[in-house]
Amino acid sequence: MENNNNTCLNCQKIHNEKCELDQQLICRNDPKVTRKFIGFHTPLRIVIFSLLIFVGKTTGSWWFLIAYGVGFILNFGLVETRYLCRHCPFYAQEGKFLNCPALYGTPKWWKYDPAPLTKEDKILQAIFGGFVDLFPMVTLGYMVWYLVLNPLPILQIIVFISISLAMIVLFTIMGQTLTGGFCKKCVNFSCPMNKTPENLRKAYLAQNETMREAWEKNK
Repeated sequence: MENNNNTCLNCQKIHNEKCELDQQLICRNDPKVTRKFIGFHTPLRIVIFSLLIFVGKTTGSWWFLIAYGVGFILNFGLVETRYLCRHCPFYAQEGKFLNCPALYGTPKWWKYDPAPLTKEDKILQAIFGGFVDLFPMVTLGYMVWYLVLNPLPILQIIVFISISLAMIVLFTIMGQTLTGGFCKKCVNFSCPMNKTPENLRKAYLAQNETMREAWEKNK
């Protein structure tokens, strides 16, 4: 599939007719989709780092920020592209950087693999991805425990509550947006979160020979 212009990713079929999957799948570069993903994902990460900085300044425990920062960089910079993204058709596009909405602009360190994710891929991605999503909640719990033992000025408590509520709301929005929209149209079919209907999967694979053959071989 790599460097092949006759794929759904480029919105072209062999005879250049309109693809019936257009708008039903996120199978081509679409700036609107990318902006939408960045629009709900970026504010969430900003709020999370704000919480971690607040915890560091309040408690003196900066290891929360350091641990999350390292995990964040490793997950989105290396691990996710290795165990999840390199199985996605978007990874097969030309260029050294990803054009998919989720990790737009991320370097492509690994070789494209059209086969489904292995069990090892899913486990390792779940560990790192789970850390990125759950660690902020662990930090939130620690801060609540700290407040019980160390009462703070009312202004600091208000700031903490505001950041916490913003993070919870944004997490909820992200979850609903992913499971209710993106994950129902994603062409990385073996992703643990993928919810693309079976009929759309079959239709997409029918038009992408390299990916279809790799999937049939790894059934």
